Amino acid sequence: GGGGLLGGILGGGGGVNTPGSTSIESNAGQHASGGAGGGGLLGGLLGGLLGGLLGGGGNAPGNGGLLGGLLGNGGVLGILGDGGLLNTVQVITGLRILDLTLPKVSVQLLPGIGVKVNVYTKVALEGKSLLGLLDILVEVNITAKARLTQEASGVPRLVIDDCQMLLGGINVRLLRGLLPGIIDGLVANLLQNILPGVLCPIVNVVLDLVNGVLVTANAIVPLGLIGSIQYTVSSLPIVNGQFIELDLNTVVGLLGGGLIDYPLGHPTPISLPPMTEASESQLGISSDFLGMVLTALQKEGLMDIEIANGDVSSMYNEERPLIIKITIPDAPVVTLQKKQGMVTMFAKAEIFVSNPDSTLQSLCVLGIDVHLNAQFSVSGDNLKITLSMD
Repeated sequence: GGGGLLGGILGGGGGVNTPGSTSIESNAGQHASGGAGGGGLLGGLLGGLLGGLLGGGGNAPGNGGLLGGLLGNGGVLGILGDGGLLNTVQVITGLRILDLTLPKVSVQLLPGIGVKVNVYTKVALEGKSLLGLLDILVEVNITAKARLTQEASGVPRLVIDDCQMLLGGINVRLLRGLLPGIIDGLVANLLQNILPGVLCPIVNVVLDLVNGVLVTANAIVPLGLIGSIQYTVSSLPIVNGQFIELDLNTVVGLLGGGLIDYPLGHPTPISLPPMTEASESQLGISSDFLGMVLTALQKEGLMDIEIANGDVSSMYNEERPLIIKITIPDAPVVTLQKKQGMVTMFAKAEIFVSNPDSTLQSLCVLGIDVHLNAQFSVSGDNLKITLSMD
């Protein structure tokens, strides 16, 4: 049994090998199963085919054959592995920004800290890899926290404490159609490490604009042609949930030199009404500061105004007697220094006109802060105080 021509063709191994007879033996069994012998022509063909597909024929399994070529180091796994395409994409040189859409900037106040700045923009970049040029379009969302500080000169300044960046909508043009999702992910990881150092300075540009405004808090501003006003920040600005409060010291100087004397004692704090709209701004002026400005105007004669005609004169065709009523609602405050003193008081003056029927018509009410120099002397058993006004 099992010999003959048909057995040789189909791969039977039962023929008797005698000297001088011809036997066709194949190594197909070795290719297919590593040495289990099956003879015959068909066995040789099937064995060779399966061996070519499954990757035999070499000392290391998986190196040969069609599947070995696809999945081995020279195939897809080679593309994905070290030294392949993905590793090549991770090396980008000459990265530069081609276009930057107009950023959308929002600012939020952080109570007790400073501000939070959010910048959203789209960035078009170009870079070089070993596979060629990369065209990258990415959406960028930058969030930075800036702390409000005060320099030695007193100028407030915003300084970045933290800058974080989120990327989205990444589109990479490289060998179109080849593993786009994987490439986008690799480029995203790469840009996440590179772009913060490139784009976070954009927030510095925004803050520099704000700092440029804050610098003017310490400045000398001309007061027309009569003098100047010097502003200095007295303390670190207060940041609450909606507003920033600046407390400024002021000094009023005359054009020819010299300063307007500031009232002695501690300045009265200014209370501002609550603000309802974030777009609002408020300015509180102390009576001392306003008094210094009016004093500068008075010294230059700019408070001397003659009314030749107007609403007041048209109300009365005939001359009528005027009555001035001066009241001091609070007790004067006396401040003592070496060899001199100052008396400060608030006076209210109301001017009335006497009508023919003896009724009084109020024309105006003036509130006056009066600062008088005091000189003390002793005469006998009496203490005398001489008051004068500059």
